[in-house]
Amino acid sequence: MFEREPFTVTWNIPDLVCNRKNISLVTSPYRGVSTPAKVPGQFLSLFYTDRLGLYPHVDLSSRQQFYGGIPQKGNLQANLAKARADIKQYISSRY
Repeated sequence: MFEREPFTVTWNIPDLVCNRKNISLVTSPYRGVSTPAKVPGQFLSLFYTDRLGLYPHVDLSSRQQFYGGIPQKGNLQANLAKARADIKQYISSRY
């Protein structure tokens, strides 16, 4: 992906829950710790269901299906078009 550059993906950690339960997270071994929220152009981008394509999913409480509910029922072309726009929006052109 990036020639001679490491690429690390880290799953989003729900640290608010940890804070409420007085659980300390040691993040010092990691080069980047960020909470980008809706700020584009940072070194770390978190993609939520509404920010990376048309994420097929089912709301467990209402059982409502979004974008087909499962990937096999989704619209791949529409998903890729939105994902491309989302990536341009949230990932800096430096990368």
